[in-house]
Amino acid sequence: MATPQQIYAEWRSSLKSPDDSLFYYHPDLERILLGLSIYAISSRQLVKDLGKAESLSLLNIYITDLITAWIDEDDDAFKTMFDMTMTVAEAYIPCLMAAEEKYPSKKRQIRKLGMLYGNAVSAGGDMSPGLAETLLDDLSTDGKQIYSDKIKKFGDDLLSLIRLHGMDIPPSSLNRLNGW
Repeated sequence: MATPQQIYAEWRSSLKSPDDSLFYYHPDLERILLGLSIYAISSRQLVKDLGKAESLSLLNIYITDLITAWIDEDDDAFKTMFDMTMTVAEAYIPCLMAAEEKYPSKKRQIRKLGMLYGNAVSAGGDMSPGLAETLLDDLSTDGKQIYSDKIKKFGDDLLSLIRLHGMDIPPSSLNRLNGW
């Protein structure tokens, strides 16, 4: 069976342009996993309160299963979950946009999820290698949820910036966050 690095390399070689994936510029598999982990951990409360829009929590479930397979070094499960997670992750923003129309009472919460998702994915790919390694080293799982006090703190700081600035977070604020 292929290793996670081989699975990533095969997926990466299928990308031809930045339009092919939100993760096109991520330097390696770990940065994709980090961006997804930041989102999954930071969005827990928002996802928990989705009510009828609970289908938007599917990405969080897949991310948890993917990270669990990666931590447990279960290559078979990783392959399945990587394919499924990337498919849902790539379609997540259009799903959020459709959900805004379908669930107008949750519009604000769904928009916050979209902003968090975009910024978490970007932060995972753009941060310094030292910080990325520190955050990834703190990840753990019980098979049902992923945990990291450091990622939770980072995500809380990111959510604070989103509350202050919306999607237009000034680069200077993000730089401070990435230097965290």
